[in-house]
Amino acid sequence: MKIKNYFLGLTFLLSGISGLKSQELKSSTYGFSIGVLGKHAQWSTGSSFFQGLNEAAPSAWGFGARIGYGFTEKLEVSLAYSKANHLNSDLKNDWSAYSSQMVLLNLRINFGATLKPVRLYLEGGAGQSMLKMDPVYLPDDFYTQQYLLKLSGLAVNAGAGLLYYPMRNLAIDLGFFGRFGQYNNITASGIEYDPGEKTDFQFLTTQLGITYYLQ
Repeated sequence: MKIKNYFLGLTFLLSGISGLKSQELKSSTYGFSIGVLGKHAQWSTGSSFFQGLNEAAPSAWGFGARIGYGFTEKLEVSLAYSKANHLNSDLKNDWSAYSSQMVLLNLRINFGATLKPVRLYLEGGAGQSMLKMDPVYLPDDFYTQQYLLKLSGLAVNAGAGLLYYPMRNLAIDLGFFGRFGQYNNITASGIEYDPGEKTDFQFLTTQLGITYYLQ
């Protein structure tokens, strides 16, 4: 009888250990996190002010970083910065700078259970988009003088993605985003410039990054 009770107890103990192991956390979005990313951005505009510049170099590769904080496993806020270089082989001989930057404050809603290594999310936010072009020619002086053109304006961000956790506090982040807005602060070689029309922008962005959760 004692031997039988011993084996029954051992069986229950092993079952409990196995159950705990199967309940191990495999992902978490809670607390502070830091991340780095690479991105591919494609931009377009309906403004004739750019005179097809977006068509000359519509896509660009870039990099960025983000700092986040998860209030719960569902809700997370982040501050993100990214930059992309639009200079391609056709433009390098004529341009010294053609780049875009984004600074965004985002709210992310995470889905899925912490027992799963894959989590989906929706993300939305707003921030500032900046565009730099050098040199450009403007119609005010009949396109005879070169200018350094800088533009900035409010950007709205919306997208979705997924997180894959090879480790509980390390995630591979793949996301797809649309970023839209209008450049309303424009300077030409440091002087405020009014193009006389709306200068809207749309960026379609794919991001792939790594995020580490400081738990």
